[in-house]
Amino acid sequence: MAILLEHTSGKWPFWLSPRQSVILPVTDDHYDYAKQVHAQLQKQREDKFNEFFVDLDGRTKLTLPKRIKEAQEKQYNYILVVGERERTEGTVSVRTRDGVIHGAKTTADLLTEWRQLLDAFQ
Repeated sequence: MAILLEHTSGKWPFWLSPRQSVILPVTDDHYDYAKQVHAQLQKQREDKFNEFFVDLDGRTKLTLPKRIKEAQEKQYNYILVVGERERTEGTVSVRTRDGVIHGAKTTADLLTEWRQLLDAFQ
């Protein structure tokens, strides 16, 4: 275990990470959509033998940049931001813990990407 921690610098690969993703609603108005996305990803989790770990951070009293920074510090592999544009388009804005913004994706596309990461042990 120590060798794995040292080798990855605490940045667990997706398939092994206990903090795979977190959903961050921009404001309280977007919390209901964030819950819908969370439910979709959790439903998938139950159907596939607990494959994905998804948290929902509804603390909208903190600013979005602060919550994104906290999620990066906690080493979440994926940070999913939902706002008005994402709600109307039915997507989520995807970021990774290294600060790269991957843009908007549907939950189906995201689940496909996650399954590929699991299959490849990445």
